[in-house]
Amino acid sequence: MTLKENAVVFDIDGTLLDTEYIFREILNLKLKGDAKWDYFMKHCNSEKTKPFDNILELWFCLSTRYEVFISTARNEKCKETTLAKLQKSYFFIKEESIFMRKDGDYRAAVEVKKDHLNEILKNYNIIAFIDDDHFVQTGVAGVKLAKELGIPALRKV
Repeated sequence: MTLKENAVVFDIDGTLLDTEYIFREILNLKLKGDAKWDYFMKHCNSEKTKPFDNILELWFCLSTRYEVFISTARNEKCKETTLAKLQKSYFFIKEESIFMRKDGDYRAAVEVKKDHLNEILKNYNIIAFIDDDHFVQTGVAGVKLAKELGIPALRKV
C-alpha cells in the first residue's frame, strides 16, 4: 500500500479573504442572477478585499508541513487576478494547487467543490477542509460535504 501525502484544503471567500462587503453591496443594490455574479467577480480581488488576520497564521503553520490546496467556486476567468490577490495577501499557492469553477459551469458551489475534493483525494490524504459553510441555499453545507467524503472539516467563523 502506498501512503499518500497529507494535504489541507482551504476555501477563499469568507475563509481566507473577507468578501462579506461585496454581498452586502449586492443586497443593497438588489442584484439578482448574472448581475449578482458579475458584480462579485468584478470586486472579489479589489483593494477592499482583505485577508482575515486570524487565518494567516493558520495558513503559515499548515503550509510549512502539508501540501495546501484551494477549492473555490470562483470562475476560472479570474484565476490570474485571484492568484495575484492571494500572493499579495501572503497566501502563497502554486497555480496547479488552486481548483476553480470551470467556465460555463452553473452548478451549485457545493457540487463544484465536491468535484475538487474528489480530484485532490486521488493523490492526497486530505486531513482538513477549511470553509466558511455558506452553502445553505443548497441544503448541503461545505463542512457537511467534506464529512460525507470522510474528510475532517473545520468551519471558519
